Amino acid sequence: MFEDTSKVSRRSALKQISAVGIGVGVFGTGTATADDGEKQTDYSGFTVPYPDKTVTVFGESMRRVTNHPELLTAPEETLVARLEASDVTGRRFTEAKRYVTELQKQYPTRRVPKDGDTVIQLAPEAVSDQIYPERGNEAESRRFKDAVMAFSGTEPQPVSEYQNTDIGTQWTQDHHKEITKGLLRKENEYNWEVHYSSDDPDNFGDQAKDEVGDLCDQLDFGYFSGVEDVACDAIKSALDVFASNYTQYHDTDPYISLGPFGTVGASELGLAPEAGAAFYADADLNNDDEKLGWSLHYVQDVGQPLHAGMGMEQAGLDFYGWDFSLSPKNWLHREFEQLVSNNWESDPEFMGNSDPLKDVMLNNGKASYVWVKGAIEDLAGTSGTYANDIYYEIVNDSSTGSEVNWSNWDSNTKENVYKDLANCYSQMGYIARGMIDGYF
Repeated sequence: MFEDTSKVSRRSALKQISAVGIGVGVFGTGTATADDGEKQTDYSGFTVPYPDKTVTVFGESMRRVTNHPELLTAPEETLVARLEASDVTGRRFTEAKRYVTELQKQYPTRRVPKDGDTVIQLAPEAVSDQIYPERGNEAESRRFKDAVMAFSGTEPQPVSEYQNTDIGTQWTQDHHKEITKGLLRKENEYNWEVHYSSDDPDNFGDQAKDEVGDLCDQLDFGYFSGVEDVACDAIKSALDVFASNYTQYHDTDPYISLGPFGTVGASELGLAPEAGAAFYADADLNNDDEKLGWSLHYVQDVGQPLHAGMGMEQAGLDFYGWDFSLSPKNWLHREFEQLVSNNWESDPEFMGNSDPLKDVMLNNGKASYVWVKGAIEDLAGTSGTYANDIYYEIVNDSSTGSEVNWSNWDSNTKENVYKDLANCYSQMGYIARGMIDGYF
């Protein structure tokens, strides 16, 4: 049985940031330390709107055995609602439901309180084998695919179907410009070139104009090194499904289940901190306004929780036979972004008297010094745990089945997701405003 070492206390970590004024990667990396004697990011003036917000996260033991932890936790009513809303009918419906029921018996879970938060982990009596269809067992493969499809809404497809395709951005490019414009005007430093260049990285490609290295360098395949090239392509494609490319993502606590090849190790995944830091340094050295806009883009990306955690779970990376496939939960990312957009400049109607997310981003001061790489890692640490909570809240909401218009979510789901978002955007604004102030 895996030892579960998940670090989840949102309240403790956020209070620590405020209290001692240091950068903290709160979900896996610990305290950020500066390279080459650089100062650490100043958090002495930082507070969050919801410091007591608790979270529920999928623990390490679950995420080591599957990229579909929702199959092990979904209540029956949620599973039935999603199957009924899917294309799975008749005998396939019955078999998919039975398959999930059997999985939950083999892999029972328990909820463990930790510093006021909740970690869902495998129970001691649970099987610890990787969950994937047995090669050549078409009946099991069909049941597995139908169960997965209930949550993804789409039939799993080979990774090759998602390679070299035009992947949509996490939110519209205009939203990046809108965020940057708000940050600049708050600092009384409006600059046309910074504003209008902040969406450019959505078109940069995988290595951010050759400023950062290859994603595969971050992964440790251990004795499975023979599948490294194929697996790297699969993981890259998985990230590209919902982030335009892997430089627009950073997870400080990744677990990647590769079926019979076990779990790939990584202390971090995604190169947003490197890209943001490289462009900020270039901007600062050469007084290059365009590069400042590019740098701000990566801070904004990581401030979006689903760009900082639950990556393989969103993409639904699986292994069938000798091929990897994806069953991306595009609806989850799309409807989550719609919630962000609808509550960006207006009071969320499901909360009442709550600040629009734009105001949350702008009204919490700014850092007097920003070590950009470390600050993006810090933000990813915060966002990554909230990504766990957001993912858990949404996939377990039975109110809409697969008709996943965010406005139909349960009010508790929407309130919890809003609070998660507010804490992330508060920290993102604090960092980004400090970067702007330091540059000008």
